[in-house]
Amino acid sequence: MVTRLQAQAGACGFSTCGSSEAALDGWATASALYSHALLLAPTSGNAHNQLAVIAQHRRCFHAACMHYCCALSALSPFETSRSNLASMLRSKALSALLSG
Repeated sequence: MVTRLQAQAGACGFSTCGSSEAALDGWATASALYSHALLLAPTSGNAHNQLAVIAQHRRCFHAACMHYCCALSALSPFETSRSNLASMLRSKALSALLSG
């Protein structure tokens, strides 16, 4: 079952937890490699963190949020994702406040 967040991430053309890469932008190769890393090390949060960083560069914040959460909830969480997620959310909140 695809969650609403995964569907929104897919709408951004960004691979979600384990789905295939569809985007053909400058980040496609890195994204494909980190998606493959998820298959090789599914219990590690590292690849999810990297996919989140790529999603932020693509300005696909739903996918970034999902990957940061996956990175933090993995069996071997990638703890830096906590500060990355907090920083992204603060930035988005500030942007929302300033835009009215």
